[in-house]
Amino acid sequence: MNLHKKASKPPMPWEYAPLGRREFLAWLEPNLSAADMERVAFAYTCSKYAHRGQTRDGGKVRYFEHPKSVACILIHELSITKWQPIVTALLHDVLEDSFLLTSNRIRINFGPAVLRSLRLLTKDPKEGYHARLVAHGTVWDWIVKLCDRLHNMRTLGACTPEKRRQQIIETREVYILLAKKLITRLSAQHKWWGKSLLAGLHEQCKHVEQKLRTEKTLADM
Repeated sequence: MNLHKKASKPPMPWEYAPLGRREFLAWLEPNLSAADMERVAFAYTCSKYAHRGQTRDGGKVRYFEHPKSVACILIHELSITKWQPIVTALLHDVLEDSFLLTSNRIRINFGPAVLRSLRLLTKDPKEGYHARLVAHGTVWDWIVKLCDRLHNMRTLGACTPEKRRQQIIETREVYILLAKKLITRLSAQHKWWGKSLLAGLHEQCKHVEQKLRTEKTLADM
């Protein structure tokens, strides 16, 4: 497994959105072959254009910042520079939200393993999604999904109080348990990946809860 070689100070989570294509790829160049860099660069471009015109956070942020940030969590917080999970992170919502890439095109450009991961991470159908993820996901699928959930929890500011409460419940009932399961599947050398994600999810649940309490207190004054 490739480990990220720090050439300079890594960006903080709130600095992921301003990262452009050049800066994003520059962090991977010391660790990836030219062929693998080309795969990641192509996935970056595909994700950007697949989500073109889509927004999140109440329409204030382009949707592409989400998959890019999920990939950044892999790279900068977990020190993972393996090309397959990074490509999966960049494309994890493409099958669900866009018609830009067909399954066959994904298989041709990124291989059957990435296609399998993307299908598993796609909520199609929504019924039974979590059970499928737990039963059939690989360690890499779980890592990408947990990075996805961590970024979602960090960016709930524009959501309604009810949705934020639902996200807290789902995170605790599904994703914190998945993070604990991930830790048991990782080698001793890499258990810190799971522990980092677990701690991050716990922290964000507490942070969102505190913000909800503060908002309620202010509203009741």
